Amino acid sequence: MSEKQYTKRSGDDVMRAIAEASLDALITIDASGLVVEFGPSAEDIFGYKRIDVLGKDIAEIIILPALRQAHHDGMKKYFATGRGPVLRKRIEVPAVRADGTEFPAELTVVPIELEGKEFFTAFVRDISERKQKESELEAAKRNAELASEAKSRFLAHMSHEIRSPLNVVLGALELLKGSALDGEQLEQVELAHHWGLSLSQQLANVLDFSRIESDTLVSNPSVVDLRGLLEGLHAGCDSLAKGSGLTTVLQLPDRQLPAVYTDGQMLRQIISNLLNNAVAYTKRGGVTLQLRVDAQTDTDLSFCIAVQDTGPGLSADEMSEVFDEFKRGDGVLAGGAGLGLAICKRLAAALGGKLQVQSVVGDGSCFSLVLTAPISATQVETEQKLDLELLRDKRVLLVEDTAANRQVIGAMLHKAGVVVEFAEDGVSAVAIADRVQLDIILMDIRLPKLDGLQATAKIRQLTSQNAAIPIIGLSANAFEEDRTACLAAGMNAFISKPVTYATLVTTLTKYASLPAKVNIEPMSEACSDDIKTLDEVVLRQLANEVGSPVVVATAGAVLKDFETRGAVLRKALVEADFVVIAQQAHAMKSACAALGLKRLATRLADVELLAREERAFDMQAFEAEFDSAVGQASAALAEFLKDLSS
Repeated sequence: MSEKQYTKRSGDDVMRAIAEASLDALITIDASGLVVEFGPSAEDIFGYKRIDVLGKDIAEIIILPALRQAHHDGMKKYFATGRGPVLRKRIEVPAVRADGTEFPAELTVVPIELEGKEFFTAFVRDISERKQKESELEAAKRNAELASEAKSRFLAHMSHEIRSPLNVVLGALELLKGSALDGEQLEQVELAHHWGLSLSQQLANVLDFSRIESDTLVSNPSVVDLRGLLEGLHAGCDSLAKGSGLTTVLQLPDRQLPAVYTDGQMLRQIISNLLNNAVAYTKRGGVTLQLRVDAQTDTDLSFCIAVQDTGPGLSADEMSEVFDEFKRGDGVLAGGAGLGLAICKRLAAALGGKLQVQSVVGDGSCFSLVLTAPISATQVETEQKLDLELLRDKRVLLVEDTAANRQVIGAMLHKAGVVVEFAEDGVSAVAIADRVQLDIILMDIRLPKLDGLQATAKIRQLTSQNAAIPIIGLSANAFEEDRTACLAAGMNAFISKPVTYATLVTTLTKYASLPAKVNIEPMSEACSDDIKTLDEVVLRQLANEVGSPVVVATAGAVLKDFETRGAVLRKALVEADFVVIAQQAHAMKSACAALGLKRLATRLADVELLAREERAFDMQAFEAEFDSAVGQASAALAEFLKDLSS
């Protein structure tokens, strides 16, 4: 045997050995596309015998008729350019068996040279099973998503359906508490009110648990005054504890405490739940709420908030499962689904903290939240007292489709001394806002004819002064996305039902106490370069309060609104229509001030004042100045939002 014959035979033996050992179908063809090797796995996958396919065109054997021309074109391209579309790549292609059935295959083609001749070796893997599993997983994923969406819709619906009547019950009980009742009657009303609030808390727990399960619980950090927060929680707990014959103690550091940047709502919910549990499980003695500062740096505050009770305590077994879902201890009178502590633990983790428990049977329990939070450079505004003088004779439009809610919330508003207008749907609300001078609008979200979000958008487009009126959303939907949608639609605040008198009055007071007019300077001074085009501090504070996505969405809506209102303003300037000039300048001024566009807000305030007094000014010059100022404001805002988004 010659060396050449030996080499050829050795090469053939190697190829055959590789083909037999390969788990994938190994097929080799020559430059003409004829089969020169067809391994055992290829026989199993395609259903052909090796002897039957040797020397045949591969395209006629395993390639679908629709793809055969592409195969021939690819071969021609390779021999013409040295490049091929599928060479040395792992791709998925359809293939066909001897019986004509199609199946998905994974293909890798490698060119080889033997004795100066070109060959192509293909590794083909049947991926039918893998594709089937992927399809099943995708179907399972889709079904899970649909089930999750259905659950979310169900919870949103049930939240609304339960909170709406609950709002009526709690509101009526709160009004009753303030009426002339004898001792026994007041005791019964307070008992009903307490357990109504407990029901409201259980509903909140179920909703929070759903958010946690679906990984949609979002933290919304803001500036928090720890001292003020704990003093308020202690006051509420003290009232509840006295009704059970218990005492309460609040222990706070003597020194000044800095404000911290964290989710105040989550923090409040954790501590409130711990306090309620402590009162519920304690029969004698009392409850202590303590704040301890563990460490403080220039940027962070490490602290511990502890709730200590003198209740029955927990055994080692009970402590091991106290944070599990649907676990309730013995001895509590009634109520509770066993979700509170499980949710508190998840909320603590969302804040970056840890919830711990220490307990001795017979000596009580101590639950502690250990947390480190950034120190805020922004000081917290002192909470306003219920100053009803600020609300007296204010005209408030209550938009609510449920008669019982109109009655209860209306009674709260009358008690606060405001003049109340009523609307039962969004269309009526817009009509009233267009013809009646108002101070504040309370807008339910679910309304017939036109929902609260759509009605708000239409009110913001009005040419009357009410276009910039404070609008406060009311909703029995308690999800964060509902609050975000309200703010994005142009509302100023959001109150979740059930509505309490204190919350209602506090929120109304905040907006009733805003200055009715912006302090303005003469136009020549207002044009000074000393006034910032964009006050970033205002926007960053807004982002801290409502979240960056809401700020971005709101800013986009305002810039778009500028285009519409700007066109109306320019037309009014040409026609010297002082009424329309004042209306448009007022509406745009309010939006600019909210977004920190100080220079543009100041110039619009000047023009509004001049127009209201029907004083002549160079309208042509202002139009050019307005266009320039809007361009500068838009550019500055876009640049800031780009940084905020990144």
